[in-house]
Amino acid sequence: MRFLLDVNVGRRVAEALQAAGHDVLRLALSNATAEDPAVLAMAVDGERILVTFDRDFGELIFARGLPVPPAVIYLRYRPRDVLAVIDRLLPLLDFSALEGHMTIVDPVRVRRTPFPSESNDNG
Repeated sequence: MRFLLDVNVGRRVAEALQAAGHDVLRLALSNATAEDPAVLAMAVDGERILVTFDRDFGELIFARGLPVPPAVIYLRYRPRDVLAVIDRLLPLLDFSALEGHMTIVDPVRVRRTPFPSESNDNG
């Protein structure tokens, strides 16, 4: 799978995804100052699953109706226990389950919310 890691997702998560055979692009290395709408657009344009610790992407997708990438994985960990994140993230990487959803992962549960349907456009 192809992933875009938001600037707040670090090296160890990237290395774990790469070790599992995935294509990973880290914004912290290529565009650390990108604003959230631009990050979302990069994930859409690159057809990459966005991985983030930032809850603002739900607002951008569900309230503002911005275009959606293949999937978003929102890691809801405070504080960011990287080893726990990796242990929870890797078993969830089934594209058919992720595609078209915002997947919210916390230490206790995983929730998936489907993206809004573009078919509601009557324009």
